[in-house]
This record gives sequence, structure tokens and C-alpha cells, in this order.
Amino acid sequence: MNLNRIRYATCALILALAVPLLAQTPTPDRAKLIEIRDELSAIMDRAQALLASLRDYIDPPIPTVRVFTAQEAQDTLNAMALANGGVIEVSGVTDWDVRRTLRAGTQPLITIRGVTEDATIRGAYIPYASNVAWEHIAIRGNPGRGAHVQLGGTRHEITSPEQVPSGFRFSHVVMDGGGVIRTGIRLNARSVIVEDSTIDGYSYPGEDSNAISGWNGMKDVIIRRSRLVACTQSFVTGGSDAATEEMIPSDILIEDSDLDGNRDWLPTCNGKTRFELKNAKRVTVRRTRIAGVWSDAWAYAPGFKINVSNQEGTNPWATVEDFLMEDSIVENVGQYVNIVGSNAGPYPSAQARRITFRNNIFRGMHMEGDGRNVVVNDGAQEVLFDHNTFELNRHSYMEIVGLVSSVTFTNNIARYGTYGLRNQNASAYTAAGNLITSAVPTEAQIAATVTTDGVRVGAR
Repeated sequence: MNLNRIRYATCALILALAVPLLAQTPTPDRAKLIEIRDELSAIMDRAQALLASLRDYIDPPIPTVRVFTAQEAQDTLNAMALANGGVIEVSGVTDWDVRRTLRAGTQPLITIRGVTEDATIRGAYIPYASNVAWEHIAIRGNPGRGAHVQLGGTRHEITSPEQVPSGFRFSHVVMDGGGVIRTGIRLNARSVIVEDSTIDGYSYPGEDSNAISGWNGMKDVIIRRSRLVACTQSFVTGGSDAATEEMIPSDILIEDSDLDGNRDWLPTCNGKTRFELKNAKRVTVRRTRIAGVWSDAWAYAPGFKINVSNQEGTNPWATVEDFLMEDSIVENVGQYVNIVGSNAGPYPSAQARRITFRNNIFRGMHMEGDGRNVVVNDGAQEVLFDHNTFELNRHSYMEIVGLVSSVTFTNNIARYGTYGLRNQNASAYTAAGNLITSAVPTEAQIAATVTTDGVRVGAR
């Protein structure tokens, strides 16, 4: 049925009834007009009631069910998945591990919403299904697998973009790995929003652990106003191969968020970096803090790393392309930025290209890393640092290693350090408008350094 057609038909019915009533009195007096008005009003009331009934038939109201146990919750979800979706209100602490494994057919939205302060579930396993939202709820406990929440699957399970599940939202969610789970959200899915949430406590002993990871079909992801804390990486793409080139993680936005580590977890887990891209396209980081990396698995402890990797040998087209970080802070790390532009072996990859850092502040370098600001390695193409402030280094402000095709360093403030610029490929480097100081840049120097367009270096 089409609701607009019903409205038109109702209006036509009212007119059809009104015209004869008016025709009965060519020159109606006031009393007759009042009578006609009342009859038309009654007709319209009946029509509105009919429209309301039809509306509920065409777009039935969303059912809301409150649950208190895991079994109750899962039974409700199964019923809603076969109907028109709904809202599941979770009251109190449950050990519910959400399961939705439907592969095909209509998949209505199901919202899982906490309605008490202690509302808790144990996890979620959704490899194939779509359209689930979590609101105002905690996710704690051990679900008995590597990820608290698993969306989508590996390249062996999900082999084409059409199979990738989509339509997930985490809003005001608190996730706690408790040091016994490797990953918060394994995000091999499309159209995912994580907002106003905290994902913390992911520090699995002896293995890599991360707050959010994805490698196969991850696309159209927004992370905003959230805090991600893990031992190895707070956020990482790659780490395993994608099924096809179309399924490279892509179109990712992280903004107004905080990515951090916890030194107390070392050395029981593998500390590496805070933010890592191994295979990704079109990633933007904006107004975000990246912090807390100490020496462990990687002695140089970079805050941010691009490490193009054909991890398992099936992704020769692996790349990192069109990355932008702006208006952000990197601090309390051993090295600010490390870029490995390609993987030469044992499994060659494509190259990183179009990498931009603009209007960022890099500060608070501790003594446990190697003291270099920026390292750009083999294969990187079109790397730009513009309007950034580098407050500290103990070694060099820029190091270019191997066959790098283009690095541009403009309008930045940086401390010279011990070696300044170390460049193995002079033809690849372009610099202009920078302020290189012999000591830590002062606030006055930073404030006084502007370009011709009046943009302050490192401005936020």
C-alpha cells in the first residue's frame, strides 16, 4: 500500500460527500453551514482514525521488550530478527553474548539498550548479519574468543563486498577487556559508528592486543568522541589479508577522540604503536590525541605508524593511500611518526602514497624511544608535513631512508636535535618556510611564526 495514495483517496471522499451537502442549499443560511461543517468534521475524524490504523498496518510501531537474563534476551532477539526488529532493554548484569548469524533476507534494526546503571552484556558475535545498535550499555566478561565484539569475518568467510555485514552503531558504550581479551571490536563491517564510547583494558599477555581492528571489508567507519586504550595498538587496519582489493579498509574518520596506552601493562603484553595502518584507503584523523607508547616489541615506540603489509602473501595490492591527520596531538611517545612505504619481502606490496600531516602538535618525547621525530622509509610517495609543531627530539627532526619519491616539509617548527635532517635521497626532499631551532621551540617562537596566509604553525 501507498500511504500518500490513501490520503488522496480520503480527500477525494470528503469532497465527494461535501459537494452534495452544499448543493442541497444553494444559498445556505448560517445554521445550515454549521450543520454541514459538523458533518464534514465527523467524516474527517473517521478518516483520521482510518489513516492511523493503516499507518500502523503499513509501518507497525517498534516493539520494546525489557529483559533480565541472557536466555530471555537472546530469545527476544531471535523473534525480533524474524519480524520487524525492535528495542531490547537490558536491566542489570547479564552474561548475554549476543548472537545474530542470519546470512540473508530482511534484516531489521535491533537496538540493545541499557536501562539501568549496571546494564551489562558479555559480548557479541555477528559474522554475517546486519543492523544492530548498542546504546548506554557495558560490555564486560570473557566471551571465550579473541574479540569482545566480532563483526564480519576473515577473507575465507566473507569473500566479496556484497557479503560484508553493515549498519552497526555503538553509542555511550563502555567496553572493558580486563586484560584477558585481545580485541575490543573486530570490525570487518561497513557503515559503522562508534560515538561517545570507551574501549579500554585490551592487554592480552604475550600477544598483540588492540581496541579496534579491521582488515576485510571495513568501510564507511566513523569513530567520534571516544577513548580507545590498548597495549599494542588502539586502532589498526590490516594484520591479516583482505579477500579482494575492493575490501581494503577504506573511508574511515576518527575525530575528537583519545587513543592512549597504559604503561602498567608492560612487559606482559606487546607494546608497539598507538595508531597503525597496514592496508587502508581514505583515512582521516582530526582533533584527536594519540599518546602513550613505550619501548617493548619495537624499540623506537612510534605514536603513529604506516607499515604497508601484504601480510599473508595474497594482497600484492596492499597500500595506504590518501591519509590525512590534522589539528591533532601526538605526545608521550618514543618517536612521533614512522612510515614504511612498502613491503619488499617475503610478500611484496604496493606503495604508500598521498600521506598528509597538517596543523598538528608533536610533543612530550620520552627517553625510551630512539629520539627521531619522523622517519620515512622505502617506497613512500607524496608525503607532506605542513604547519606542524615538533617540540622535542634527541636525534633528528627528519630521516629519509631508501627509495622515497617525494617528501615535502613546509611551514613547520622543529628542533634541530643532534643530526637535524638525515636524508639518503636528496632529490626526494623539498623544504620551505620552516623554523628549525637549536633548542625546544618557545611559546613566543611558535606564536610569532605564521605563513603568508596568516595560519599559525601547529594551530589547533
